[in-house]
Amino acid sequence: MYFKLLTLISALTLGGITQTQAGTLSEDSSAAVVYSYGAIADDDDDAISPDSFRAQLEELSTGDYHVQALNEVLEGRTLPRRSVALTFDKLDYNFMSGIVPLLLQKQVPFTVFVSPGQIDAGGTVS
Repeated sequence: MYFKLLTLISALTLGGITQTQAGTLSEDSSAAVVYSYGAIADDDDDAISPDSFRAQLEELSTGDYHVQALNEVLEGRTLPRRSVALTFDKLDYNFMSGIVPLLLQKQVPFTVFVSPGQIDAGGTVS
């Protein structure tokens, strides 16, 4: 299960398969799509805008999706159809002040990955 999940994430992230090809994959009741977000900001060309993220979150929370905690996805148990998990790896002021309250308000489970290098360097949320 872990291998299939990571393979699909890698393929989608790296552009290894098209949306049409992804649609032809056999349905697996223990698999989910994991959305991995980096920066969410208006002033960063490599980031998704906060407005775009809000629109995606609205679709995920009101559409026919089942947002799961990442640990639930990785347990390998049967999941609802169209299960997704959300992860974030850019912990900054914009995320903490704008995105976290939105996720909590909508009661959407999420996972944050913190860089050990930033912790070792005494980094703070900027």
